[in-house]
Amino acid sequence: MRILSRLVAAGVLGIAAGCGGTPFVPVSGRVTLDGKPVEGATVLFQPKVSDPNAVAVGSIGKTGPDGGYTLAVIARGNDGAVAGTHHVTISAPIYPADGSVPDSLPDRIPDLYHRDGGVEFEVPPGGTKQADFPLETPKKSKPVRR
Repeated sequence: MRILSRLVAAGVLGIAAGCGGTPFVPVSGRVTLDGKPVEGATVLFQPKVSDPNAVAVGSIGKTGPDGGYTLAVIARGNDGAVAGTHHVTISAPIYPADGSVPDSLPDRIPDLYHRDGGVEFEVPPGGTKQADFPLETPKKSKPVRR
């Protein structure tokens, strides 16, 4: 639900600002988890801005069977993202088979990549086809016996 709230807020802000002359560059890549493609994950890029009053229009993509995705600007449909540093979150919630939508959903992607801060990615001025995220499941430490 948090990601949905962020998407709606980013889209509303982008529409309100008009996004007039912001250059978007093509961005695509692949998401894997422990070396295997992740299908059905949502990849959200949100530009990092230093001015607290600036409006930053985010971009979103959905992974296919091979883990590949292509970004589109939220609420605009343009391909790509703005160049610069982005905060990236990746999630793949597991929805209940009965169609209900609980307040909190388990996720196939470790919390590190969506709840605990995500990762950063630098979108170059010309765009990229290599916005790849080789995610790994954190290793569980063994309890220390004394």
